[in-house]
Amino acid sequence: MDFDLTGILAIAGFWLVILVAMLKGPITKYLEQKTPNDSAEVKALNERITHLEAMVASMSKEMLELKDTTEFAHKLLTDSSREVSNLNKSLTEGGLLEGKSEETKTEPGDKIAPGKIKLVTAYGGMEAPDYAGEILNDHTVRFERVLPATPDKVWKYLTEPGFISEWLAQATLEPRIGGKINLDFDIEEMPERKQKGHSIEGVIGWYEEERGISYSWVDKANDVESIVAFELTPQGNQTKLTIKHSRLPRNRMQDFMAGWHAHLDVLVARLSKIAPPDFRKRFMQLLPFYTAMVLAIVAPLAAQASSDDGTYQALKAERNRLLQKYDDLRRDSEEVQRKLDSLKRDNSKEAERACDQLDDALKKDHREMKELESQIRDFDNALR
Repeated sequence: MDFDLTGILAIAGFWLVILVAMLKGPITKYLEQKTPNDSAEVKALNERITHLEAMVASMSKEMLELKDTTEFAHKLLTDSSREVSNLNKSLTEGGLLEGKSEETKTEPGDKIAPGKIKLVTAYGGMEAPDYAGEILNDHTVRFERVLPATPDKVWKYLTEPGFISEWLAQATLEPRIGGKINLDFDIEEMPERKQKGHSIEGVIGWYEEERGISYSWVDKANDVESIVAFELTPQGNQTKLTIKHSRLPRNRMQDFMAGWHAHLDVLVARLSKIAPPDFRKRFMQLLPFYTAMVLAIVAPLAAQASSDDGTYQALKAERNRLLQKYDDLRRDSEEVQRKLDSLKRDNSKEAERACDQLDDALKKDHREMKELESQIRDFDNALR
């Protein structure tokens, strides 16, 4: 429904001023008739008049600020809607849009022909792309996509640098819990990253072959520290990939959502052995929809959120402590294994006894590392 926000605010402000003016005259006259014995009451009433005038001034200021904020939000929605409408028109004229239908519903596993884009209506007239991500809370987003490949093939695209570079970024990683990971994004794809930073550092918190991997996502240039998790679920000769990215800054959620959606489109194309879409162009196509989505959902969620930052920091510190302990145990077990391999070449009784002791120590380290893996996974779930 269209309405004149400026007119409503002006009318409300007008009646507030009239109310104060109407009250001030009679009260002032009443005060003038008071005797000196009533000085305390006169003083109290004067203070209340002054307080009332200050409240009116403060409310007027707040109403102007509300007007500016609401007009900005309305303009953002209007501009975004206009941009998507123009995009849909261009796609239709180019023969890329199959046609919109409110009755058409797609499931995450449904397939679409390469190059075709089927849309459904959402968020105040904005058009939702197939396989759109979802917002779980005021800092977490999730994407699900059924990929045309078995888990072992998809796993390579999550953990092997040569495959990661084909859809996400240039990567180096240590494939283990506690291992480091670095992602360097192609600045030619998104030139804005020259200013915003395009290098991500992280530590792997969960690593289970062909099941899933999670790691911290630290963007020092933008002061962003978040967590991303990838989970694989077999579905016949296909694989459902679930990406959950949490602890995101609210003012950049739309960027992350458009980015993950565009990267997944590239991944699907790689696995389907077809030409991938232009990342930058796809990102810009998706951004208006996710901007409207974040605007419609995140603001109410943020208002309801009661996250205890102190608790989060304590959980994070304990998780880091466990990761450090795991890394120390790993190094210790590697050293024990080297000594054990060396002693096995010695056939003496003393060497045999030493081997038994080292073998017991190695088994103990492995048991502790397994327990730590489980604890670290629990902390990762709590921090999402």
